[in-house]
Amino acid sequence: MAELTAAIRIRADDRAWKDLGKAARGSKKLEETQAAARKELADFDRKDSAVQHLQKLQADLGRTTTEFDKARKRTAELRRQIRDAAAPTDALMRKFEEVQGKGSKLASSHRKQRAELRSLREQLRGAGVDTRRLGDFSGWENPPLLC
Repeated sequence: MAELTAAIRIRADDRAWKDLGKAARGSKKLEETQAAARKELADFDRKDSAVQHLQKLQADLGRTTTEFDKARKRTAELRRQIRDAAAPTDALMRKFEEVQGKGSKLASSHRKQRAELRSLREQLRGAGVDTRRLGDFSGWENPPLLC
């Protein structure tokens, strides 16, 4: 009887160890899957951060463009006033120089922003993000960000 009891215990232990082995392999596979998911999520977060930065740059560029256009028009207006005046006043000349200086700074800023925006678009395209369709996003079922 003792032999039968020992055989039953050995069989039960074998089955338990077999089940534990399966659980351990499943756990290892789950860890690998989670690690891959974390890596994909981190990659997505980097791309999302870059896209948000791109959108901010686009908005900033739009504001700079508007300000630059206003300064250019104001400079042209002051230039006409100076040309039409028989003797331009010192105040008019100072205003013209001030507006012209502001326009130069805005032009420089505009060029830098465009270059940075172009560079970021190229980086995003290299990472697989289609920057032309950022505004078309309509849901998670068919994300337009990935090429």
